[in-house]
Amino acid sequence: MSNQERRRYPRIPLNRSVLAKTPNEETVFGTTSDVCPYGIGFFSETPLPEGATIEVSLELEDTQHDYHDFHLIGHVTHCVNTMENGFHIGVCLDEPPPEY
Repeated sequence: MSNQERRRYPRIPLNRSVLAKTPNEETVFGTTSDVCPYGIGFFSETPLPEGATIEVSLELEDTQHDYHDFHLIGHVTHCVNTMENGFHIGVCLDEPPPEY
């Protein structure tokens, strides 16, 4: 079964700046690759350990072209060295707000 078949929600391609903060206050910068209602994928030059709890901050635009800041808690599901774009980090969000 492919990843796409196992996913409950489609991924939406997105290129936005993202900031991830670990519980020990380490800050990691990156660029999103995609988002979905319960997850975020992003590229970063800094790896994060699988299972780590992180706070992800990013700004998203709604359908009326208004921008909203989100500070979301989740855990790292994967961190893969892509060689080209640094590390691709997948985050499963714990309880994203409905407006996300």
